[in-house]
Amino acid sequence: MSQLNIRIQPLDRDNYDTWKVQVKALLVKGDTWGYVSGEIVKPEDEAAILQWTNNDAKAMSDLILSISPAELKHIKTCETSKEIWKKLQSIHESQGPVRKAMLLKSLIHVKLNDGDDMRTHLANFLDIVDKLEDLKLKIDPELVTILMLYSVPENYEPFRVAIETREKLPTPEELKIKLLEEFQSRKRMNTEEASTTAMFVSKQNKPKGQSARNFAEKKDERKEIICFKCKKVGHYARYCKKQPNVQKKSSEESKCAEVAMRACAYAGNAQRAIAAIMKPRNA
Repeated sequence: MSQLNIRIQPLDRDNYDTWKVQVKALLVKGDTWGYVSGEIVKPEDEAAILQWTNNDAKAMSDLILSISPAELKHIKTCETSKEIWKKLQSIHESQGPVRKAMLLKSLIHVKLNDGDDMRTHLANFLDIVDKLEDLKLKIDPELVTILMLYSVPENYEPFRVAIETREKLPTPEELKIKLLEEFQSRKRMNTEEASTTAMFVSKQNKPKGQSARNFAEKKDERKEIICFKCKKVGHYARYCKKQPNVQKKSSEESKCAEVAMRACAYAGNAQRAIAAIMKPRNA
């Protein structure tokens, strides 16, 4: 029975259809399904009765341990495994209009939410359709296709429009395949976009770190450089800050000399003009 607890979910009011299939499979594996189904009838021989009672008790134990506490109240008066099975069947396999209405309502309102798995959603959707067919309520395939098409989120609107504009709607099975393909395509694109974004961020961050290292290295290198003009550490002579001042001073002196030359020339004294040009800078 430990296998039963591990492999299947205990029976509740919503999972009877899957529960009965799984429990039956495990009872068959344990050679006790015949007692539950009634195929192995209770014998008349006393020795055989004891064996039959023991095996039926094992089947009852498996069934009881696979039922949630809320459902145990329905079977507390049952004395055989067959009675338990029939009782649960009568409760959960109702053929009445209430069950049909409940399933139809579930079919209309079942929706795929963003982030949910499309395979699980479609399996649940088609399971409801199968349950309705078991109740002899067959739904037109085109209606199933339309309901399935509108069970996906709004971001599937372009896909939905493409399907609706066809001359003929696909069958539910064909639409199922197309929805799964669309889901996988979107999932792959999201993965690729995430990967591209991660690479971009990594690439953006890498130069910053590299620049920081280069800056530190260059800073260390500048400590070993000595300017031969100002004799200070940290720069080359061509980048010496004093050099522009020298050039500026020389330029200003040249201007003054030119002005003096022109003034003297206008005065008619060429010798004084030449003397102004040749005058020492510090004079």
